[in-house]
Parts: sequence; structure tokens; C-alpha cells
Amino acid sequence: MRNHWKKEEIIYLKKEYCNNKNKDLANKLKKTESSINNKAYELNLKKDKEFYCKARRHLPLEINKKKLEELYLINKISIRRIAKELNVGKTTIEYYFNKYKIKRRDKSEANKERFKWDIVWTKGKSKEKDPRLKNISNKLKIIWGIRKQKRIKNIELKFNKTFRDLLNQLYWIEGLSLEKIGKKLGYDRVILSNLFKEYDINLRPNFQYISSLKGANHSHFGKSWEIFFGKEKAYELRKKASVRARKAIIRRISNNEFPFFNTKIELKLSEEMTKGDISFISQFNIDNRFVCDFAIPSSKLVIECDGDYWHGNPSLYNKEKLGERQKINIYRDKIKDKYINKKGWKILRFFESDIKKSPIRCVNEIERHINNPLLEHQ
Repeated sequence: MRNHWKKEEIIYLKKEYCNNKNKDLANKLKKTESSINNKAYELNLKKDKEFYCKARRHLPLEINKKKLEELYLINKISIRRIAKELNVGKTTIEYYFNKYKIKRRDKSEANKERFKWDIVWTKGKSKEKDPRLKNISNKLKIIWGIRKQKRIKNIELKFNKTFRDLLNQLYWIEGLSLEKIGKKLGYDRVILSNLFKEYDINLRPNFQYISSLKGANHSHFGKSWEIFFGKEKAYELRKKASVRARKAIIRRISNNEFPFFNTKIELKLSEEMTKGDISFISQFNIDNRFVCDFAIPSSKLVIECDGDYWHGNPSLYNKEKLGERQKINIYRDKIKDKYINKKGWKILRFFESDIKKSPIRCVNEIERHINNPLLEHQ
């Protein structure tokens, strides 16, 4: 049966609503709290601000401006994580942010900081196993497909040509490179390369740089730069190539363009760390110079997963009989460790065989170093 409001009840509600709790009003009028809420909304009634602040749940700790600024602005912790650490609701933290007039990060910056620290619900899941992720993936494909076609249509209207004819003209008739075409049309080189495949447009064979196309009968086969250019010129060319490669790597690391991926042993260790409720960042960038397999910034701890062969596991390979590639990788590891240690980070390295044999033991070692920051790695 519908609970009708009498005229005197409405008068009483208007008079007492601003300075009384809904629970007390409900008991007095013999109605439910939801009924009080709905009627107050209908009548546009508001609580008195001073009464509302006093009636709020008293927290077991003091939340002051200095503490919030330290956590949010200095330590770069997200609002969600602050709420979790202080054991309060997210809206409570937002209330104090408004109260103390603390300027919040924009949405883009907030998401970047949040995903550095918070373990999102998608962690460890894939669209093949989780129907929610599959549904999101399918929706994104449709959205990006619509945007892609809209962008192509705008380019076709601008140049008054079909997109395929335009690509053919720029590449085969005008002789432009993929990079120059990309700048002209506003596309990344990799995306443009995929569009060439999609539209079935062949690329020019690059005989100057693709050694696999030379073959034993080619005039350059088996010959070094020193033979063609001389020792000094070859040294200059190699140095320039090294500088170009270095700049490209730094650019890719800075823009997250580098094709980083987790190996099988990295996936195995990350799965075990997730089970142990260890918060970590995968493929962590340090000063645009090195990318580490995992990092736990709160403990200044870096974790590396080393393949037995490529990093010359001493328990499996004789130090005196290592291959050239193994020696280079070990030398690079030493340089990397030295630089990272200098920056105040500790490094834990686990070999492939150790991770496969007992990932739990590796995670126990990680936890040991998290709980004992001054512990030296043995």
C-alpha cells in the first residue's frame, strides 16, 4: 500500500529536515528513510551545512591538508590508493580534497599515476579467458573501425582520390618513403605499413639494407664496410649508425613505442607475484635508458628475469667457454646493474631454471627484500 504524506507531515519535514538525521525523522513520522529521502528531493530540501559536517561519520584518524598533499602531490599516489591506505571511502578523500582546495590532476595524468600503483581488475586476465574483456575488445574494435574509416574519408575528400590510389601515387609515382608519406597524411610509419598490407600494395625491395636478399651470388656477399670504404670511413659509418640506433631506442622508450613484451618466465613470475598480492610495474622505464622486467618503486627494487643461455647461467655454462653473444649480454647486465644501483635501486636477478623450478621461492626472496629494505642481495 502506498505511503501517502499528510499536510502536517510535510510541514513538519520542511521545518525539521535541515537540522535532523533522516533516521530520526523516519522514526518520528513512522516512515522509511527512503521515503524521507524521496520526499526531501521532491521538495528540494537541503541539510544545514554545519549540521551535515557534524553528522558525518567520525574517522579513527585525522585527515589534514599536509598529509593529503604529501601523499598526492609528493608521493604521486592516486586518490583510490590513498583511500585504501587510510581505510576510508574514495568519496571521503574527495570531500577533504574539496574542503582543503587541493588541485587534482587532470584525467590523463591521474590515470597514468593510478596504473603505476594500483592493480587494476584486468591484471592477469585476457580477452580469450574473460568475457568482459572480450566484450570491451569487440566494442573498441567497432569504435576504432568507425574512426579509421572517417579519417580515411576525410583524407580522400582533401586529396580528391581514393585512399588506395593516393598511397600508390605517393609511394610508386612520387617515390616518397613510408616515413614521408606518414608525415604528409598524419600516420605513424608502423600503422601506414599495415595499411599498405590491408590495401594489398607491394613495397619496394630494399636491397641496400636487407642482407637476406643478397645471396651468395651478390657482389656484396661476405664483404665488410672496410673493404668498400676503408677503415676510417667504415668507422665513421658505424659510429653514425650507432648514434641513430641509440636515438631511435630513446624515442621509442619515451613514447612507449618499443615492442616490449613479457617472456614466458616473466609471465610465470608476474602471476606468482600477483597471487602474493605484490604490487609491481611491468617493463619499467628508468631515465629513458634502461627498461627493467619488473619494478616495485615503493621499495626501490628492480627484478630481472634472465634466460639461462642468453645470460650465461654459471650453474649450466662454463665461464671460459661462453659464446660472443653471451659475453656481450653479461657485460651489458653489469653496466645496467651499476647504473641502476647508482640511482638508489636494488636489483634481484632470477635465472630461467630457478623460476621454472620454484617461482614461489623467487617470490619469497622478493618479499624478503621488500620487508627488509637494507638487506643485501646474495
